[in-house]
Amino acid sequence: TILLVGSNQAKPNGLRMIKGEYVEEHEFPYLVYVLTIMPNKYSIRTPYQCGGSLISTHHVLTAAHCVSKTSKYGQVNYKADRSDVTVYLGAHDSKQLERLATKRSVRLVELHEGYVGTEQRIVHDIALLTLSKGVTVNENIKPICLPRHRNFHDLHKLATMIGWGTDRWSGEVTRFPNKITSRIVGSDKNGHIQTSAKKASTCSGDSGGPVVIQERKDQTLVGVVSYVDKYCPVGEIEGYLFTDTHTRVASYLDWIK
Repeated sequence: TILLVGSNQAKPNGLRMIKGEYVEEHEFPYLVYVLTIMPNKYSIRTPYQCGGSLISTHHVLTAAHCVSKTSKYGQVNYKADRSDVTVYLGAHDSKQLERLATKRSVRLVELHEGYVGTEQRIVHDIALLTLSKGVTVNENIKPICLPRHRNFHDLHKLATMIGWGTDRWSGEVTRFPNKITSRIVGSDKNGHIQTSAKKASTCSGDSGGPVVIQERKDQTLVGVVSYVDKYCPVGEIEGYLFTDTHTRVASYLDWIK
C-alpha cells in the first residue's frame, strides 16, 4: 500500500517528517504552504495542507494529489476549483499565516493529464498552480531554479526535503517547517526519483513540497514530494532504510513550460 502524504488539517493523522531538523525563517524562500478545500470521504468540505515550490513570480509547483481526489481505479473524480486553493509565500509559522505570510489566490489549477493515483500505483503526481497576482521577489520570497534539461544528472546526489507535516505526538500541524537530507538512490521510467536514509523520511503533510540539491551557490528543484515509506508512521526503526518516492521534475520540463 502506498502512503500519500498530504495532511487533512481537520483530522490530522499524527505524522511528521521523521528526524527532521528545524528550518530557519526564510531559509528556503521558494517554500510555499498550499491549503486546499476538498470533500473528505463523507463529502464534507475539509482543508488539506501540502507544500509547494515557487518556480516563477506567478507559478507554484506541487503534487497532483494535493489538489484532487481519485477513484479506487486511480482516475481523477474531483479536481479542486481555483477558488478552493490558497497559497502562502514567505511562510514559516503555520499558526500566523494570515498575518505574517504573503497570501495569494489561484487563477488556474493544472493537473498532469496522465495523473493516476491508487493505493498500489501513482504516476505523474504533479500540478501547476498559476497565481492570481504575481509576487515581488525579495530575500524572503524567491523562485527556485529548475533543472537545465531533461537529462539533468540527479542520481546519487544529496537532496534536501522541506515541509510542515503534522506532529506525531500532538497530532496537530507542525508550527514550523522541518528539513531532512537523503541521498537520491534511484529513478524509473515513470518519472520518479527515490531518496533513502537510515533515520530520515518525509511523512504525512509533506506532499507537494520541494526536493532540492545544492549546485555551487544555487539550489535546484529536482523533485516534488509524492509518497513515502510505509513505515514512516512508526518513526525511527533501528537499522531500517527509509525510502521515499518523488516526482522527478526534470522529466516534466516540457509540461511545466
